[in-house]
Amino acid sequence: MPAIAYSEEQALALRYARSTVAEPNDVTDWVWHVVTDLPWQPNGCLSLISNGNRPFVAFVVPNGGHHLRYARGTKAAPDATDWLVSDGPTFPDAFFGMSMAAIGEGRSVAAYMAGGASDLFYMRSDLGKPTSPSDWQSHSVDGDDSVGYPCAIVEIDGRPAVAYGNDTRWWLMFAQALVPAPTGPGDWQLSVVDECSASISFLDLALVDGYPCIVYESDDDIYCAWAKTTQPLVPRDWWYSTAANSASDNYAAVSLTEIDGNPSICFYNSTAQVLMYAHGAP
Repeated sequence: MPAIAYSEEQALALRYARSTVAEPNDVTDWVWHVVTDLPWQPNGCLSLISNGNRPFVAFVVPNGGHHLRYARGTKAAPDATDWLVSDGPTFPDAFFGMSMAAIGEGRSVAAYMAGGASDLFYMRSDLGKPTSPSDWQSHSVDGDDSVGYPCAIVEIDGRPAVAYGNDTRWWLMFAQALVPAPTGPGDWQLSVVDECSASISFLDLALVDGYPCIVYESDDDIYCAWAKTTQPLVPRDWWYSTAANSASDNYAAVSLTEIDGNPSICFYNSTAQVLMYAHGAP
């Protein structure tokens, strides 16, 4: 069933909403509850995945440092009392743009931008149920200036792959691990997907028909890059298309999924203040 994790600004709480039906079409199809109270807003860093048929929510609280915390449901359809909330590592520098995935045999992994130089980092736990900061290891993936935000991570052939922005050069980047459990920057292959005309504010990554596909916003338009191979190395390994273009409207907040072997995109039109949907093959 569909589920959503989100934070409430006024009440400072992490909430979880799940649908009671496969295709909800009314507010009565949803139930929600507070997972945990928050001392501070999670700074846009909140990611929900399913790991072992249980919901797993990671979030960052920027309060006296940047604290990674995670809540794991003890049931497939948890209620308010069915969550275990644990602490992860604390980061002294800025922490932005986190994306999580479950890789291989239940490993929980995340990609994020952090540090004074704003590098792309990768963090993983080899435990399906991490309970302490020591259960996580992290390393830099791309040490170029101002890289890693926004970012999205998925599993491809048992290995993590990350789409992310390079804000210095306005490039859309793709990093794919060469091994299932990378331990350092030498275990990654970095490549340029698109040299954009402006910085990238939003993106999402998914496997579509078995190949990596990225939707991204640049210069207020929505674009799609769909790889022709599971290991794209250069820009010519991608198909490109414009999903939404308007001289008067600004677009933001993209989300990507696969429907019938093709990309389906949800995004926000901030000019008209409406949620929009696009579906089709590039």
